[in-house]
Amino acid sequence: MEENKNPRRGRLCYVQSTCASSKGLQTLIHHSFSHNGVRLFNCAPRHIRDLTGVITDTFNHHLDKWLADIPDQPPTPGYSSSHDNTLPSVVLEARNRELHTTPGMSGSPPQLRR
Repeated sequence: MEENKNPRRGRLCYVQSTCASSKGLQTLIHHSFSHNGVRLFNCAPRHIRDLTGVITDTFNHHLDKWLADIPDQPPTPGYSSSHDNTLPSVVLEARNRELHTTPGMSGSPPQLRR
């Protein structure tokens, strides 16, 4: 795993690609927590990803506070799901909702004044 500090996007982590000898091993690696944990970390807001030099409890407090605002929408058995309940898709939906509800931001293109 590598870490990269981007001035615009903050701290992001990357997984180095690995060449597995078989498709089964490749699948195990792809579905492992060490591979998916990086994607989950990158979904967190920048102020959480950029926390450094703090104790684990401080990081967990900020993470718990953010996760409390994410709606849990488990699928109902017997019905087709109209939404994807994965953390990356829920975070993307929350970010889009935040953009459209920010005061002074209507989500539409800016209007020219006459």
